[in-house]
Amino acid sequence: MNYVICQSPKYLMASINKYKATKNCKIVIREVKGVYDFLIEYKVVPPEDLIFLPVYRRKSIFGLFLNFLSIKKFFLKYGVDIDDIFVFTNECDFTTMSIINGLVDCNVYFGEFYNDGLECFNLSYVINLFLFGVRLRCNKKIEFYLPVNEKRIEVKSWDYGEERKINKLLILGEIKAQAKKLLIVDSNDQRNRNLFFVKEIYSDLINLCKKNNIQIIIKGHPRLGLSKCLQDVKGAIYIKNTIPMEFIDIDSVDHICGFYSSALFNSSLKKKAKSLLMLSASKQESFYRNYLTSNGFNEEKFVLKIEDAIV
Repeated sequence: MNYVICQSPKYLMASINKYKATKNCKIVIREVKGVYDFLIEYKVVPPEDLIFLPVYRRKSIFGLFLNFLSIKKFFLKYGVDIDDIFVFTNECDFTTMSIINGLVDCNVYFGEFYNDGLECFNLSYVINLFLFGVRLRCNKKIEFYLPVNEKRIEVKSWDYGEERKINKLLILGEIKAQAKKLLIVDSNDQRNRNLFFVKEIYSDLINLCKKNNIQIIIKGHPRLGLSKCLQDVKGAIYIKNTIPMEFIDIDSVDHICGFYSSALFNSSLKKKAKSLLMLSASKQESFYRNYLTSNGFNEEKFVLKIEDAIV
């Protein structure tokens, strides 16, 4: 049996296309239950070919133990029947690396595989090494994980650009005729303690849209949900949180705004996308800014005053 591991909604379309192109294949959805529910609700993938792998916060002994059990449960059920694994993940995904660490005699294909950097010898390193079998490393830009037993498997690279086809499932309706449209992509940013003035920024943006007769469309994050201040905006159109952005036809949308959502650098959206990050006086501004720009977001699309969001 072959497996495709999808770490984030931003890799979902590529993961689905790889699944469809591979015989005897299942998709592992890591952490984001909303994505798993979406695939079943819209019958994108048969339920028998879907596996949900929960991930728990590792800031407590209980959370660490639950993660350990989750990975062990996966191996007990599927570990003896693995041929090839295609990995769509970021560099910080300890769960996927923990699974790979337990494999023997199979091919593991990465779009990107980090193997440089130095060992990070600290308490986190020790916990990850002995509980999950992964080594924490770091270089100047990122921290990442490597499996301890990577020599027992064949790690290969492949360009999954051809897997990024976009198949739209949802076409936005109920939109005012002739009106311009602005889509807010929110990651429950009001609860993010590293962002400030989120409620005020969204309020200014909404008032700006109403003043200029712009239809507001609001989309929350599949896992994190929607900011409280956006949950009851009069006249707004709401898209289900569980529907990934890649599946939404936004051709009729004129502007897209968010703080640091991965939707802002999505290949089919980024031409219309702008970030509100610079307005929030974030303590982590450089981190979020680098996250966006390193993934292809245009430096010129950071909004410096709210009026620029609709220019």
